[in-house]
Amino acid sequence: MSLWPKPASQITFADIDQFCREMHPEGARLDYKGIAFPKDLAKTISAFANTLGGLILLGIEADKKSNTPIWPPKEGMPMENGLSERVIQKAHDGIVPPVRVSVSDVIHNDLLPNHAILVIRVNESREAPHAVEKNTQIYVYDRTANKNEPYDLADIPRIEYLLSRRNRLTDRREVDLQASLDRGLRVMHRSICPIRWISVAPVYPWRDIHDQYDCGVFHKRQVWGMHDTYWSYQTVPGGSFATGRRHEDNRRTLCMACTSVSANGTLFGMHYTRETMFNNETLFQETEERIPGKMWVDMDNFRKMTRQFLASCSEFYSLSSDAPGEVMLSIGLKNAQDVMMYDSFSNQKTDSPFPDPDYRIDTILNVEQLGLRMPEVDEVFNDIIFAFNAGAIQSS
Repeated sequence: MSLWPKPASQITFADIDQFCREMHPEGARLDYKGIAFPKDLAKTISAFANTLGGLILLGIEADKKSNTPIWPPKEGMPMENGLSERVIQKAHDGIVPPVRVSVSDVIHNDLLPNHAILVIRVNESREAPHAVEKNTQIYVYDRTANKNEPYDLADIPRIEYLLSRRNRLTDRREVDLQASLDRGLRVMHRSICPIRWISVAPVYPWRDIHDQYDCGVFHKRQVWGMHDTYWSYQTVPGGSFATGRRHEDNRRTLCMACTSVSANGTLFGMHYTRETMFNNETLFQETEERIPGKMWVDMDNFRKMTRQFLASCSEFYSLSSDAPGEVMLSIGLKNAQDVMMYDSFSNQKTDSPFPDPDYRIDTILNVEQLGLRMPEVDEVFNDIIFAFNAGAIQSS
């Protein structure tokens, strides 16, 4: 596997050996740091965070003419205690605001006994611009593709651009999410049944990480909930869209779910709550009425859907050589008014219906952890349960 998508914690010497034998040159997203712990590490980290993100390989020297790694190595960085801690300290104490980096374990250089290699992954930061203090002065750096001058001192317009870009990309992510919600509500059968939805999108969705064809191929291998439903797929601008339909009777086919995969790294899923439908056979009849306390939503089903969805997102991002560093997880409910909540895992129930038609909660996750069990996701569901309980209190 290439170093680009692989989590820093899983990188081995074999991965580094293969990468260096391919002679990747330094550039806007790659830097080699040679035989000693670099004094300018904070500058490199901040420049990557301010620009496109990138990889820093400590303990590997670059040829001054070709900017490719000298491999097999002639010299390296001596093995010593605390190397990973020093990197994290530089990123935290030497940069304002601090930059969160992913650092590999200290990797023994098999071609140079008693020498070490570290791989540092720096993500494009949502908190840019990041500044470095030097001789009581504050400097903001960009990373460039210039092999002789890899850093550029940012001027005031550039700093203003970084700040405005952060706002623009946040707005774009929100527009994309609303478009997915609107499209889903247009195609799904009209019903008062509550709808679960989930979205994962890069915090900064400024570039495509897959082409549209790859989105379609990946999408057809995924089913997020509702396994007994017939799925049909189609291409849409920038990605792939699917609808899940079920034959209700001989007269009609109901659209019960929809999903989408976008080239910019946004994945979305929406479906009716199956546990509600199983308990209310009349929800899709023309005479349906919204009766408070009649409909229930199971939080444990919501958890299972979310973990399955995040595992698929992890696979989708792992297939890209330019995956985002952080993503926004957004989950919510539509048609939630008068819905009751229960949690089959903890056997917890609300006493009164939820008072609002819509509910949504967001959290930021590291893309390297999407396939793992994360306390941040558990906390999201604690917040949802709290919101339903709060609704019960308000209406009591």
